[in-house]
Amino acid sequence: MNGTPAHAEGLASLIGPARLAFSTPVREYPPLADRKASALLAANALILSVMIFLTQSIRAAIGSSTLAAITIGTLVAVLIVLVLAGALIAYRGMVYPIPPMPRSLAYFRDVAAMERDAYRAAMAGASYRQVVRDMLDYNYSVASQCIGKFARVNRAVSLFRITVPLWMLLMLCLSLLGATPTG
Repeated sequence: MNGTPAHAEGLASLIGPARLAFSTPVREYPPLADRKASALLAANALILSVMIFLTQSIRAAIGSSTLAAITIGTLVAVLIVLVLAGALIAYRGMVYPIPPMPRSLAYFRDVAAMERDAYRAAMAGASYRQVVRDMLDYNYSVASQCIGKFARVNRAVSLFRITVPLWMLLMLCLSLLGATPTG
């Protein structure tokens, strides 16, 4: 270590950025988006499974009158499209990859690709500036990934907000028509 005042000033100027780089909680957000996407997938699957369970009731309701056939048929078709689109968008949010980033000792794939001794040597030879830069690159890439994940999850939530009232309307229509799960 160089003991010059200029060197000490250089290190002191990195303390603030280092705190920010190492304390930014960006790693918490991709799993949060994944949990929301998983909940949406489960909710959409539940709606679809109930509709499958009620297939006989839906058929009976469609056969009761022309108006019922048009109403129930339209509701079922729209619901299937919404459920499948919402599930697909939620899934795409869940698997949204981290964008490319420079090679970094902060990124698990780069670390895992190195031999143990090469990793130790790289860590021992890393400057404080390089370590802070690596963390900032990592934080930026994870934040960019979060934007992509949450954009998709929010679209899936928007579709789900339409899906639930339509599903409730379908259940109400089936009840009013006297269609029961047993047929």
